[in-house]
Amino acid sequence: MQFARLAIFILAAVAGQVASVRIERPADPSVGLKTDDSMVAAYCNHEGNIPAGLYACFRLNGDIRKRMQSADDSVKGFVNTAGNMFVVVYSPDIKAEEFHTDKTGVFIMKPDTSPCLLVNTLNDADWTGDQEGGDDGSVDHNACNTDPAVWLAD
Repeated sequence: MQFARLAIFILAAVAGQVASVRIERPADPSVGLKTDDSMVAAYCNHEGNIPAGLYACFRLNGDIRKRMQSADDSVKGFVNTAGNMFVVVYSPDIKAEEFHTDKTGVFIMKPDTSPCLLVNTLNDADWTGDQEGGDDGSVDHNACNTDPAVWLAD
């Protein structure tokens, strides 16, 4: 009994320390997106030579470099100068890639049976766990190499 009380006390102390650590937005979660208008045009507007491989293009109002809240280290690609259009180049070594804007969680994966990527977008209430019941607000998009950009919530 004494041991159980001691264990609970220690767990409570550790939990308190973990809870007191402030979670902050990374300095630049969009660091994997390099500014290059010509590459964004090649991938997303299908202009010029499109590099081989799978990718997903995205659009949003505003600048992704200001709106991105978090991103996996695996998220690599290009962003236009305005920041309102960007491409994530899929790495076949990664099972799924993930990033979050201030409004949307985005998950990119490659189903085994599809030649395209699957992009799942979730509204902010879903990926933060704030929504209670109702429609989950998630939408699946196919991202084939000739598809238009996926619009992200504003």
